[in-house]
Amino acid sequence: MKARRGREEVSAASRAMDRERPRGWVWRGLVNNLLNPKALLFFSLFLPQFATAPAEEVPLQIAVLGGLLTITVMTVNLGVAWGAGSVRRAFNPSGRFDHVASSVLGLVFVGLALRMVFHEARAR
Repeated sequence: MKARRGREEVSAASRAMDRERPRGWVWRGLVNNLLNPKALLFFSLFLPQFATAPAEEVPLQIAVLGGLLTITVMTVNLGVAWGAGSVRRAFNPSGRFDHVASSVLGLVFVGLALRMVFHEARAR
């Protein structure tokens, strides 16, 4: 009974993802990246070090560097997403891979929790 309910939840999530338009995914990714504190820190603290133009051209140079970084990161992420999707389709024709992967991931989390508990007990 539990396994059947799990498959129904996965298929409901898959149906919801299939109904969503690509524009929704792009919008969600844009909002996520704009609110990402690591990206904000990178662009405000690390990127200006590479600006070598005179003071009046620095904003343009940072915009160009930011654009190049965005294109590079997007290309890499699209390649990773395409590769992961291909691997998932290859290993998951029947849906069994999702169940096995969820079980293995659950065991990993339980193992990490136990390690944390025993590490804290040993530290006392």
